[in-house]
Amino acid sequence: MGKNSKKREARRPDLGAGIRVPDQQQGQQQAVNASPTLNADVEGGKLLRDTDAMTRQDYLERYEELRGQTQKGWLNRWKDIRANTMPERGLFDGDIPNTGNVDFSKVLDIRTRKYLGNLAAMLQAGLTSPARAWFRLGTPYPELAKRQAVRLYLAECEKIMYQALRRSNFYDSIHSVYIECPGFGTNLLYGEEDFERLMSFRSFTIGEYLLDANHTGQTDTLFRVVNMTARQMGQKFKKDRLSVAVQNSLRDKPGDYHRVLHVICPRKDYDRAKKDNLNMPFKSVWLEVDGRGEREYGILGEGGYVEQPFMAARWDVVGSNVYGVGPGWYTLPEIKTLYSARGDFMTSVHKVNNPPMLVPPEYRDRIVHLPGGQTYGDEQIKPLYQINPDLANMDRFIADSREAIKEGFYNDLFIFLMTNPDATATEILARQEEKMLLLGPTIERLENDLLDPVVSRVFAVLNRAGMLPPAPEELKGMELRIEYISQLAAAQKEVGTRSIQKTVTFGLELAKFQPDLMDKLDLDKAVDEFHELTGSPPAIVRPEEQVQAIRAKRQAELQAQAQAQHQLEMAKVMPQAAQTLSQTPVGAGNNALDSIMGAGNPVQTEPLGPPAGPRPFGLPG
Repeated sequence: MGKNSKKREARRPDLGAGIRVPDQQQGQQQAVNASPTLNADVEGGKLLRDTDAMTRQDYLERYEELRGQTQKGWLNRWKDIRANTMPERGLFDGDIPNTGNVDFSKVLDIRTRKYLGNLAAMLQAGLTSPARAWFRLGTPYPELAKRQAVRLYLAECEKIMYQALRRSNFYDSIHSVYIECPGFGTNLLYGEEDFERLMSFRSFTIGEYLLDANHTGQTDTLFRVVNMTARQMGQKFKKDRLSVAVQNSLRDKPGDYHRVLHVICPRKDYDRAKKDNLNMPFKSVWLEVDGRGEREYGILGEGGYVEQPFMAARWDVVGSNVYGVGPGWYTLPEIKTLYSARGDFMTSVHKVNNPPMLVPPEYRDRIVHLPGGQTYGDEQIKPLYQINPDLANMDRFIADSREAIKEGFYNDLFIFLMTNPDATATEILARQEEKMLLLGPTIERLENDLLDPVVSRVFAVLNRAGMLPPAPEELKGMELRIEYISQLAAAQKEVGTRSIQKTVTFGLELAKFQPDLMDKLDLDKAVDEFHELTGSPPAIVRPEEQVQAIRAKRQAELQAQAQAQHQLEMAKVMPQAAQTLSQTPVGAGNNALDSIMGAGNPVQTEPLGPPAGPRPFGLPG
């Protein structure tokens, strides 16, 4: 690092996300250009053991340890939420994928699933809409952000990144995240480099993975059991690494499923000078769960990642918990109450329409229940007891439960956004300011845990692929920021823009009575701050040097115009002044103009006044 870089490091402000421009000597650059890359170098800290030389048994023991932690309470609650809210999701022990076996027997009101779907749709539209810009790259120093070369470079990077996201399956995958994260409290998005699409994303369902967090509370370890057919294992791994059981299945029953454990975690011991897969900051290990491990370590394959490839989205984290909780947890009691009320309501309706009857013994098997059927007998058939349920009040109770669930899934906020897609952030805050403030911490957490890693990883992958333009010299060694400009992020920032608007409006009103008050307002700063908070395109605000050049040119033009106007006015005034002076007598037959111009006066050949030298004696003075 150069001297300037060290100075920047010593006074670095809050830099946001960790996208850093490499500051390397010529010839040492890893990428094909000088674009920024993600600073994903892990500085140490053990993950599971004191060494990275872990055996297959070590990984399986750690997997069982994490699995035991989830079974203490998390697992039962996840299964309860799945059964009552979204039975199509979740993959737990004993579940076989790709069977279509979904049990909706407990879901007695499909609106609960619709409310969750509305929340997911509005999160995607409000946070990561494919139809509008939702993030922007920036610098931590205002003076750098004003330079035209920096602004153009960042804007070009953003354009390429948006194209890469649209080309990938990011928007399809993140929609599943927005369903399961509020529902189960946690969801996982996995981003892999792809040869055809540059990036390929996948959302794992709950129960398919286990997580662990580091000392800062950030999830950095992933254990997931993958059900793979023998054919798939033969395609992905070397045949001599497969267990005998899988090799036999590959030969006889290639469609049989086998459990494979995939582990992604930080790598402590590696040579940073090497660039192969076994010397990357994050390791990727595959091994059989049920195999006997004929090989010494029983590892199917090992690789690595430069950046953490998975992003764990958590709605709300309580204390030191690894997993999160969300609206699906909070609304579950109300959902069960709704189902119970719906069951009672339908039972009452059925009893009214088809009440239990008191029938004499002789009518056994003789009653005709078909429409228009006739039954003959002497005894009277009558209802066993009177049914008179208060269906109106029951219906109101059900409606209240639905409304509570709707509010629990924030539908009262998002329905306004859905019905008013062009609503400004000011209108959103004016109508739902309290709800937006309650949602603020969740949006911040999703940005930190989910969106920051996504943007950083996409940036790094594109940089390594040589698809980003070369960075300006002033950005080398600089850590960039990620600023979110989505509809929901803008609504959160709108408080700042409203304060700017109020201050400027107030100042302009008072300046009508005291004009020098405008000296108090720095309108340039107000525009810059407003532009920063609203996330408007960089091109619409000129850089400072261009503004100064425009103002200097305007000032020169105004001065030239003033001088030309002065000369023009003088040209108009001079004839009239000359005429006035020519008509003004000053004596001796002369006028003022002649006096000014020297007309009518004799030519002075000698100096006026007494002659030079001493006067002759006796002459008068």
